[in-house]
Amino acid sequence: MKPKVKAPSFEAISKTYNIIKNLDITTVCYSSKCPNISECFERGTATFMILGNICTRNCRFCNIKSAKPEPVDEKEKDKIAAAVKLLNLNYVVITSVDRDDLSDFGSLHFAEVINTVQSTNPCVKIEALTPDFKGDIKALNRLVLSSAYKLAHNIETVKRLHKKLKPKSSCSVPTGFSVAFSNDYEIQIRPRSGLAAKKNISVLNTPGTIDSDYRGEIMVLLINHSNDEFIIQVGERIAQGVINQIVQASFDEVDELNDTDRGSGGFGSTGK
Repeated sequence: MKPKVKAPSFEAISKTYNIIKNLDITTVCYSSKCPNISECFERGTATFMILGNICTRNCRFCNIKSAKPEPVDEKEKDKIAAAVKLLNLNYVVITSVDRDDLSDFGSLHFAEVINTVQSTNPCVKIEALTPDFKGDIKALNRLVLSSAYKLAHNIETVKRLHKKLKPKSSCSVPTGFSVAFSNDYEIQIRPRSGLAAKKNISVLNTPGTIDSDYRGEIMVLLINHSNDEFIIQVGERIAQGVINQIVQASFDEVDELNDTDRGSGGFGSTGK
């Protein structure tokens, strides 16, 4: 019986592997334990992962290691440029781990790698597969102004189709409605005790406040603390909305406060 898929060439895989190993380059192929590694290596391609192989985040659905990252390798841009030339690539994908420990989230180094690879290999097209940079526009603009041919960012799905909350992750769940109320009230979004106790599902930023001047769709920041996937059913009660009247307080500045039996002793209901 003939095989359905052609067996990968050992020579091609070995060549790609040796180039990557000798230059001490990190690839998504190994760090994320990609099952398609043989297919890509046979074609002489790889997705280069810069800024180390340790991520500052710990997403349970990702195989990248999470811990305190190593210092940035300033020679990395030259190593990847050399690998692209040795592999004779015409299309390159460059991505990175999240580097929330850096003030620019690694964006300056990311842009430098792209520009160095491009200047060393003028005919190559470079796709920058970016992290979210925590939404920092300056960081994103550094890559927009780089030599990248394509700017990309992975999302699992749009929010309205995101029905599965993976273990140890969070997402904004749309409720499908908006509200309007007088400015002396607020709505607080709180967790449901049943979901918290039975499923380890809770609400971030608790209690979340909806102000009277907000006119957008109400979103619930849901987090899954469990080790199991949680499926969000349409119509399921995932949180509580509590309407509270706002009391405006006034403060008087004084030199000292009156004495109590507890004084400044401890936190908590007992004061111990």
